[in-house]
Formats: sequence, structure tokens, C-alpha cells
Amino acid sequence: MSIKIDNIENNEYRTFIQRVESKIFSVKSLYERKQTLFLTESDVKCNLYSEIIKIQNLNPNHRPLVYTELAENIGNNRENLMRSDMTIFMPNHLNLNLGSEARYINKYFKATGKYIDIEIKFNRNGTINENEIQTDINKLINLQNIDDNENELLFSFMVVSSRSFISEETRNRLNDFIENHPKIDIIYMCPNWFSQKHNKT
Repeated sequence: MSIKIDNIENNEYRTFIQRVESKIFSVKSLYERKQTLFLTESDVKCNLYSEIIKIQNLNPNHRPLVYTELAENIGNNRENLMRSDMTIFMPNHLNLNLGSEARYINKYFKATGKYIDIEIKFNRNGTINENEIQTDINKLINLQNIDDNENELLFSFMVVSSRSFISEETRNRLNDFIENHPKIDIIYMCPNWFSQKHNKT
């Protein structure tokens, strides 16, 4: 589990982030055991969705609201849209107005609140493209740097899934890339026979 999350001062936010992280690790465990359930990146996303919506927050009557491909509007034009694969709004911390001028442009709604972003990179052919992963991480960094009084991005997860071994050297380089970003962490998924040899996340 992430040491970075332990450093989140607000207890309510920290607990929520930890519960999301726990669900990501549940999917990681399934990924390691049953590769046939994950043929595409969308399969990873669907399994994450099905786990995360089970979370019960501090109030058991409210569960997180999970959305996909929400676009953050930077500079009020389509050229500056940045989409995260998944956005999880914290229960009781979401204000959703349908039909208003969209903060998420062309979606016809405005959503404000406290949330978590997840970006997914799925490797099919056994070759890890570090540049593509770093591009996605940079997107998460840019999303966190947005000055927005109405919203608060609590934490971001980069989920890297591979059908082959993710070397320690690759992990170290990617981990170094986010070292100075306290609200971003990477979770690695690979088949069980590789995970047994390399059990770091």
C-alpha cells in the first residue's frame, strides 16, 4: 500500500483513497491469476469499475460515483481537453448539474467536487513503452496542477498492466519519475508467475 496516501492529513480523504487503492489491488490480484479476463484496456477499466462501486464510504448509505473519460476543460476550448480514464467522486462531495455549461466540455453537465483520477496503460505485446506511460503520468500531473476553486483532485493512480514481466529497472525509472509528486502513485499488474518473482507493486 502507498506510503504517500498515509501522508494525506485529512482522515476522511485518506480513508476514501485507501479504499479505492484496496479495490485496485483486488483487480490486480485477479489480473495476476486470470489473464483471460483481461484482453483489452477496457477490460481492466470494467473490472476496476465493478470493484470501486462496491466501496462504502464512512456513511454506508452513500457509495462513490464512478465515471469514465471525463474531460477537464483547460482554457475553455476543445484543443485543451485532458481526459482521465476513470474519475471517482467522493460521496457527499459531488455537485452535479445536468444541462449547464459543461465544465467537462460537450458532456452537457457540470460536475464539481472531490475526486480521484485513474489512468490505465495496458500492454498487450510484452513490450513496456515507458514514454507512453510517462505521457499519461504527465497528464495526471497537469490535472493536479489545475487551479480550480470548485474542485479538488485528492489523488491519482497510474495503473500499468502487462502480459509480461515488468522489470525492476523499468519500475524504478517510472517510480523516480513521480518521486516529487506526493499525490500520484503507480500500481503494476502482471501475470502471477511473474508476480511471484517480483512482488513489489
